[in-house]
Amino acid sequence: MDIGGAYYQSPLNALINGIDTNKYVEVNGNSGAYDIINIDGKDNITFVNFYFHSTDKATGHNSLDFANNPVGCVFLNCRFDNVYNVLNDTAKVILFLDCFSNSGIANRHYSLSGSSVSLFINCILKIKAGYEGIRPGSLNAATVKGCLFLDGIFGMNVVGTETYFSSASVSECTFYNQTVACINAGTQAVVTVFNNILIPTVGANDYGINWLDNPMGQRGSIISDYNCFYGADGNPLANPIYENVIGPHSIEKDPKLIIKDSKPVGLGPGSPCRGAGLNKSIIGCTPQRFVRQNGIIIGVI
Repeated sequence: MDIGGAYYQSPLNALINGIDTNKYVEVNGNSGAYDIINIDGKDNITFVNFYFHSTDKATGHNSLDFANNPVGCVFLNCRFDNVYNVLNDTAKVILFLDCFSNSGIANRHYSLSGSSVSLFINCILKIKAGYEGIRPGSLNAATVKGCLFLDGIFGMNVVGTETYFSSASVSECTFYNQTVACINAGTQAVVTVFNNILIPTVGANDYGINWLDNPMGQRGSIISDYNCFYGADGNPLANPIYENVIGPHSIEKDPKLIIKDSKPVGLGPGSPCRGAGLNKSIIGCTPQRFVRQNGIIIGVI
């Protein structure tokens, strides 16, 4: 491993084969009643090839904690496992690139707050049953591109309230086997969803996108198109988007995912997602996003 240089293990390799713990800078919380790393007002800090793990889950401690609004924190090819949250608040601007978080996490993977902007590019989240992946809270904006969300209750839970809005732009991602909805949109959430595969667990009951309202009937905004909706049980979705339209270019067909050990690792031959996206691109997240050569992304087919 070259710290700050070439990546060692791709997120997809970590998902399929497990985290190779010998090849990272290990930061072990030792199940202590504290957050592992605190970044207090320090800007432009970059972590490359770090392995954060083992906080005291019972009392809700996290791998990352931020104070006094640091700007420009970056996490490249990092691994997170066996913690309560990866983080429970956020810096003003934060980037997660090529990161992998494992389902040993007890609550939400990324719980975002603090009037901030968060970016997730080419990340994989293996979510514990009954829990959430990325949760943009009030006054938070998240951009999510090229990510794979596996299992959990929600891949993303975009939490807007009657008073404060949140927003998310989601593109070129694959959501698989969420038990309620791939994306859950709150009452004042503004969500843009393009070029994604959304595959919740049960076609008859679960949503690609669930769209909530408050007691006064207020809702946020969902813009959706060029997506693929289907059920992981092999059935079409009865409700691809709750009380909304999927978009004129979206499809409701089996994406023909390649499933290995209950994990979607690619598109099979004849997938309708090839060429069906915006500008004839591929819908969803392809394994080629996670292929590295000397630490450089060598392309997306």
